[in-house]
Amino acid sequence: MTPEEHRRQSREAKRRQRLRNSYYDINYRRVNAEKIRQLSKEHYKKNRDKVLKRTRDYQKQNREQIKIQKREYRKRTKERYMKWRIQYYKKNKEKLLEKGRQYYRDNKEKILKRCEIYRKNNPKAGGGGDNIEMRITMALRKRLDNSTCQWYNCGKTGKDTTIDVHHIFPKSEYPQYSIKLEYMICYCRWHHYLWHKSRGDKNSASFLYYNKLGGLSSH
Repeated sequence: MTPEEHRRQSREAKRRQRLRNSYYDINYRRVNAEKIRQLSKEHYKKNRDKVLKRTRDYQKQNREQIKIQKREYRKRTKERYMKWRIQYYKKNKEKLLEKGRQYYRDNKEKILKRCEIYRKNNPKAGGGGDNIEMRITMALRKRLDNSTCQWYNCGKTGKDTTIDVHHIFPKSEYPQYSIKLEYMICYCRWHHYLWHKSRGDKNSASFLYYNKLGGLSSH
């Protein structure tokens, strides 16, 4: 046997050994999943600081690579990832909303400043003439109402139609209530139009939109 053939056989034997090891490793993990999970938890508790430091160091050194890997993983598992996000949100809805409110309370000035910068850099972005604080409050109202029309027996969502945030006390008449979350409610654009039509308002966005289409006959 020539040295080249010997090396080839040696490489092949090593490859087969690796395959066997990986098979046994996978099989062992499958059979002892609970035991391995428990050992991992115990190891983490004992070496928490060390593990976290090692993780942070790795993330700093490989930031770009990790971003690319995350993007590729999310592309491959887009449907599963979205399903998991929806389920997680439904299960932890109140907790997440409270966390968002708390973050806003703690970082209000910072958020408003960031929004102002964004608005200057993107003048074509939506929001009309409303100030930043009002738009943030309106966005929160939409989130709390699940972007669902609160008109009696309607129940349309943002997937079905445009959802407007309606001021129970009109902004023009009660400016002191214009950014009060409790005095806002979500209506679909059609019911928002009906409400303003019943009052005789002719300057609201929903009224102008449906009036342009032909009013009641357009629905």
